Amino acid sequence: MDGSHLPETHTMNRLVGYVEFRQRCSADFHQLHISKTCILRIRSGRKTVRTFAGAETTVEQGEFVYLRRGENLTIGNIIGDTGLYFSEGLVIDDSVISDFLQLHPNPSTAREVRKGIMPNGFNDAFSRVVASLDDPELCDGILSYRTQELLMWLQLQGAAHRIHCCEGLKDRLRMLFEGDLERSWKAPQAARELGMSEATLRRTLSKEGTGFTEMLRDVRLSFALMRIQTTQHPLAEIAFECGFSSQSRLSEAFKARFDITPGKLRASEAQLERIA
Repeated sequence: MDGSHLPETHTMNRLVGYVEFRQRCSADFHQLHISKTCILRIRSGRKTVRTFAGAETTVEQGEFVYLRRGENLTIGNIIGDTGLYFSEGLVIDDSVISDFLQLHPNPSTAREVRKGIMPNGFNDAFSRVVASLDDPELCDGILSYRTQELLMWLQLQGAAHRIHCCEGLKDRLRMLFEGDLERSWKAPQAARELGMSEATLRRTLSKEGTGFTEMLRDVRLSFALMRIQTTQHPLAEIAFECGFSSQSRLSEAFKARFDITPGKLRASEAQLERIA
């Protein structure tokens, strides 16, 4: 069971969620903010991950890749022999990682392991978590426990786990936007929500090398990218969900940000059926 038929209602608002990323052409996405920790398994094609410092990792088909919350990465998804890039993964809430680290702190030898071919035990544990998500009656405690087995496997392979600190203004503002993307956000409203003046908000963002409008658009487009890759929802619906007034406005902004149109990127149902 690979989770490809899991209803979204089974994974929404849970500590762990299942997701599949699909593309029908190769593309690079520069400076993507990772909003939640994710463990991905590449099923078709390969992935490249490049950090801000320039360190690059290539993840081949069959390998796992670990993306940690708070990272800003340039990610390339390259199609495989099937004509698609296809990966499946688990999105993990910080509370699960925090509970794990309280019992199993990172050893001194732990490092920022990004990828690898994991032991069979890890693959089995991954499949058990995915299967658990197909049971809406399963309590979060058991789901968290089963996910922590994955974290232990990663730690045994030398990977360091960490919780991203969200005290900076950009992180706080990003979380505010992500909580209600459809809202017509204005700087004075956001400043009040964050307990500061608009002038302080704009001044602090400027010092951090960004602006209010730029951040809002980037959050909306990043979310739109995820929905385009992981659902078959109509593009018009995704546009409104992400706060754009029309599909054409989304497409225009998406092309400017990612140098590709949503329609060219999205895999069709027929393509997905060929690799199911």
